[in-house]
Amino acid sequence: MSKAGFVHPRVLWGISLMFVFLPAAILGCKKHDPVSASSDRVVYVIRKAMKNQSWPEDVHQRAASAISHWENGVRDSRPIVILACLTQAVDSEETDFAILVFDEDKDIIGIGVKETHILPSRATEVIDETYPIAIHAPYDFDAIVDLYILPFEVRTGNQHKDEYLWQTYVDRKAETFAGLDAKWKHVVPPAWISIPEPNKVDVWVYAYDKAGNKSEPVKLLDLRKPPGTQANR
Repeated sequence: MSKAGFVHPRVLWGISLMFVFLPAAILGCKKHDPVSASSDRVVYVIRKAMKNQSWPEDVHQRAASAISHWENGVRDSRPIVILACLTQAVDSEETDFAILVFDEDKDIIGIGVKETHILPSRATEVIDETYPIAIHAPYDFDAIVDLYILPFEVRTGNQHKDEYLWQTYVDRKAETFAGLDAKWKHVVPPAWISIPEPNKVDVWVYAYDKAGNKSEPVKLLDLRKPPGTQANR
């Protein structure tokens, strides 16, 4: 999986086919304060993202919920994940993990992954892992609503979170990451996520912040290019 940075301007296959709001989402809401930011701008970004009716109904419902939270005049500390998906750049075969997050506090620090696997024996394996991936990143989750590409790896076997590596990463002094920028992706411990498979693998994703507030888990969508699609399409 591509270890892209947090905010990435590449044209993504599933997302670019279903909405082309990416530059607006990346550039339109940075540095806004929940009290003073342009309500029209925040609502515009969310509605632009939802313009295509091909999204599942629950995605539209979460988008509507985010708009409602924004317009009620009360700061809500709990983030909302509007969309989480696996996708690909139109010029690449590598898989990317993308997440569209609404957070009035702008203090997201990590992503949680919950998976249910139906084994050949029909037994169920449950995976529940949290990744404080925003800590030490050169790009902050500092927008009220934005689309982020995160450095997750596709889980293809028995890979699991290495608690020691992640704790070591979190405990490192912030100044040791100064100036890394794009190279930061090479020092982040592996973060794993499975590809959803009907009747075999269910994957749910949520975001959490510094205070421990968690979004509702959302079902991971697989928006990768169909097999056989040319990379340069």
